[in-house]
Amino acid sequence: MIDSESLKKGKDYDQMPDVHIIYISETDLWKSGKTIYRVEKKLDGTENIYDDGVYITYVIAEILEVGFNVIQKWLSGNAVNS
Repeated sequence: MIDSESLKKGKDYDQMPDVHIIYISETDLWKSGKTIYRVEKKLDGTENIYDDGVYITYVIAEILEVGFNVIQKWLSGNAVNS
């Protein structure tokens, strides 16, 4: 449970830090030719995005033509062909 390790007792949930989970895959699981896939959560049957502070990203290693420095650029906030 992320909240029990990140949030001290008696603190509000709005004080909990965001969590970023990054998976690195050897192959493009979705076969769309992208280097980076960001998971976007929506409420069922709506276009309303559900933002719970947990962000999931898949990085596809086989698409990377210039090596893992692309991942480093992305992690530092520079855009990659996502």
